[in-house]
Amino acid sequence: MSMKIKLDAKNFNRHTDAGMKLLEKSISEVGAIESIAVDKNGEIITGNARFETFEKLGYKPKIVELGENEYPVIQTDLNGEKRVKAAILANTTAQMNMNLDYDLIQEVAVEEFNIDVEDVGVEIIDISEITKYNPNTTPSTNNNLISEKEIELSQKKIDAQFNNLYQNKSEHIKCICPECFYEFEVKI
Repeated sequence: MSMKIKLDAKNFNRHTDAGMKLLEKSISEVGAIESIAVDKNGEIITGNARFETFEKLGYKPKIVELGENEYPVIQTDLNGEKRVKAAILANTTAQMNMNLDYDLIQEVAVEEFNIDVEDVGVEIIDISEITKYNPNTTPSTNNNLISEKEIELSQKKIDAQFNNLYQNKSEHIKCICPECFYEFEVKI
């Protein structure tokens, strides 16, 4: 069966440069270990980044039609080190390549279809909660990224609050920003 596959014009994930590089590394090193899903018109539902990378690397699609209550299984000959690498890359690539377009989600999912986005795993963050400790400043945005200086300042404020609450403890907890996946530790 031949079908022209098309990128989703309203893809909710803008992806990241680092994530796309890791995806290309993953596919180059271990091959196709995840599929894409398309509607009956060939428009991608999920897997835009994989499609772009498959095309860039010269892969050809193999269309699999599923019946009701069926799911696809990709069988590979991966074993040993490549199998372990594939298992790790599938998860780290997805995490690193996540860059949701919250404005587009609001426009399409909420306004067009009245979808409760929190019910499908989209966490809505009130920016006033993040900046409430200094109401005179608003994080600068450049493609929705917060600067390193603003992150450090926020971390110091969080550290100070935790230190006030837990003065006798000396543990560190790992925190990850849900927007940019910046990792930092907070001493508690």
